[in-house]
Amino acid sequence: MVNLEALIGVEISSDLIERETCQVANITLQNGLKVEITVQYDVFEWFVNIYSKDGNVVATIWYDHYGDKKENLEGEMRGAIFEFIDDVTKNESRIIPKQKSTGNIFQIMKDNQWQDFI
Repeated sequence: MVNLEALIGVEISSDLIERETCQVANITLQNGLKVEITVQYDVFEWFVNIYSKDGNVVATIWYDHYGDKKENLEGEMRGAIFEFIDDVTKNESRIIPKQKSTGNIFQIMKDNQWQDFI
């Protein structure tokens, strides 16, 4: 099982909630957006909801890991979540409003360019 508390670390302000089927971490970014990361206990998938300052969901991202041994999948997922947390807490972020065929896009400024989180 991936431990969100260990991945987040003490230098990041967050609320961690333990539920029966998952862990949920809430992190407030410098621009006021809130990131909610949900990690399931029994499957190798995790979800991210991005909330505006007024509490509305403005973007949702879903990740899954499959096709390998359990130990490898857990390590892959742990690394992906750590990288996501590191990226969103150390870089500027923004929401690009909804396009015709897609929802809102969550982006971070990394390596001097805006990158989508999909």
